[in-house]
Amino acid sequence: MEIPPTLFIMFGAVMAALLTGVFSLTQLIVSKENRVSEFRQEWLNNLREEVSKLQGTIETLLGLVEHKLRDKPGGLSDDEISALRAEHPEKYCDLNEMRYRVLLRFTKDEDEHEAIRSKLDKLINAFYGPCDNLDDIRKLQRELVEETQLIVKNTWEKVKRGEKIFRFLRMSLITGIVVFFVSLVTLVPIAYSKWVRAADDYRTSAQPTAEGDRTAAARAVTAADIALAEAAASKNVDRMLSFYDNDAAFINTTSGVITGKEGLPGLWSDFFATPGYALTRHATRVGLSRTGDLGYALGSWEQKDVRDGRPKTIKGRYIVVWKRQVDGSWKVLLESL
Repeated sequence: MEIPPTLFIMFGAVMAALLTGVFSLTQLIVSKENRVSEFRQEWLNNLREEVSKLQGTIETLLGLVEHKLRDKPGGLSDDEISALRAEHPEKYCDLNEMRYRVLLRFTKDEDEHEAIRSKLDKLINAFYGPCDNLDDIRKLQRELVEETQLIVKNTWEKVKRGEKIFRFLRMSLITGIVVFFVSLVTLVPIAYSKWVRAADDYRTSAQPTAEGDRTAAARAVTAADIALAEAAASKNVDRMLSFYDNDAAFINTTSGVITGKEGLPGLWSDFFATPGYALTRHATRVGLSRTGDLGYALGSWEQKDVRDGRPKTIKGRYIVVWKRQVDGSWKVLLESL
């Protein structure tokens, strides 16, 4: 079976829209993640620079304190510490500036940075005391460097892994793409085979019926129309209703248009309840559609009843459209009487 070109156009348009959406989302995720990574790298570089300047200032102060401690093994007094601060105010200013620069890089709720904050405070406070043990200060220096290196390492790992939200989006995107293409590979052949089967069935049903079949079908329609006339003559409502399709429509000059089989019981009950009611009908022509699944009967009808105590006869023409059912029987799809 030949596939209509419009199907390829429709499928191509849908695929193009999906790929455009996926590409745009991917670009957005990559762009945002790159910006965050650049920010973290800049943060790391600035942290290294500030800790380096802090360590340089501490080394300078250590040299000054060490010089003053040559003759004072018990450490510096409060007055001597005050004098040292007065002699080198710029060093203490640099010390405190670098301290707060580093501290402001961490938020208060980040427990992972508590260790570096604690060591930084101890190291700075040491220069406001007697400075009697320089080895402790140098130990704090080393620990500060180690904590900084640990933070740098952990942050760099985050840069390589990407942010949590971007990792989630990336994984969702990959999963979505995989599911989409797996579904595409799985469902498209199934849908295509069903479409081809349905189209083939329709094409087969649309073929003209053979001449012998048409003759048999025309006879079946004639027999059904005769049986419908006999049911009308019997004035049996249930018998009449058995001839109608569920989607049947009835057109009458007095009752108007009725659609659906459920509206017909009241119609025929009213007809049959009319005093002296008698309906006869006779088909003068029967035909079939090209495919043989629809038929029609044209004919004349005569209705007799008693109204206002007087017999009355009405004559007219009718047309009935018959529809072949799955079981091969014929039922009324449309009747105009």
